[in-house]
Amino acid sequence: MENQCPYCNNLLTAFEHNNYCSKTDQSAESDSGNAFLINTRKLNSGKHTSRFTLRAVLNGYQYHKVGNADCVVKEDNYLIVNKGQTYYTEIDSEANTEAIIVAFGDNEINDVFDNTLKSGDQLIDNVLKDYSDELSIFETAYDNDPTINASLAKMKQAILSRSDSTIGYQELTYDLLEKIISNHFSTLARVDRIRSVKKSTKIELYKRISLAKDFMSANLAHKLSIDEISEVAALSPYHFFRTFKEFYQVTPLEFLTRERLKYASYLLKTTDLPVSSIASDVGFESHSSFTRLFKRNYQTSPTALRAC
Repeated sequence: MENQCPYCNNLLTAFEHNNYCSKTDQSAESDSGNAFLINTRKLNSGKHTSRFTLRAVLNGYQYHKVGNADCVVKEDNYLIVNKGQTYYTEIDSEANTEAIIVAFGDNEINDVFDNTLKSGDQLIDNVLKDYSDELSIFETAYDNDPTINASLAKMKQAILSRSDSTIGYQELTYDLLEKIISNHFSTLARVDRIRSVKKSTKIELYKRISLAKDFMSANLAHKLSIDEISEVAALSPYHFFRTFKEFYQVTPLEFLTRERLKYASYLLKTTDLPVSSIASDVGFESHSSFTRLFKRNYQTSPTALRAC
């Protein structure tokens, strides 16, 4: 591929057309999309400007900085990056990380979005009554689900086959866009869990706590406090704690512990690092407390899991 930086040049693409690098080509068309596959242990993208994209990981962990926000994408979530946003991404792992990027064209987005709004779905109608001024997709990590995983698996095969099947690719694109927009409306409906009179305040609070959630996931090794995390959300410590718990139905500590144990499980399966080092790498100061919590959540010890 011509006129590409090393990062973009190493991406495996579904189509050669409309594949551009924002570092070297500022005049790319955005009326159609493309999909890209990554499979590597080491990656450093440098700063780029995004089209509207879904970024997901099929196995492993991938760090992103989107604007000024930290986020880690892994197997159980996906990240939305809006058009025009700057981003940087990095992979540094002892095992290959396989990731997929789906970039959507403006025509595709507008077509699916407009027809979704006209669908007459009760959930959408109810959300529109309350949040008619908030229809942009939130730039955060969303929980993944089996239907999205299935769509991403098909997208991966489309990229690998390089069949140049425009119809097949468009069907996959529309399928993913439907799911993204559906999840967006479901998220808007869940925002009503947050205690506030004004709808606009609920939206702002959600944006802030989701920013803090992504920050926690990207900083598992650090000794975090409610004070530090609440600063990321620009909320008082108690206001952050209460709002986070209302929306996510877990406390910040419960969320952080869950994410630390997930990452520890991944490291146990993909590296030869000592268990004590893994405990430290995921933010546990005490090896014994790590082992105790790991057994409680996985019904097996870290050593036994590694032996499986």
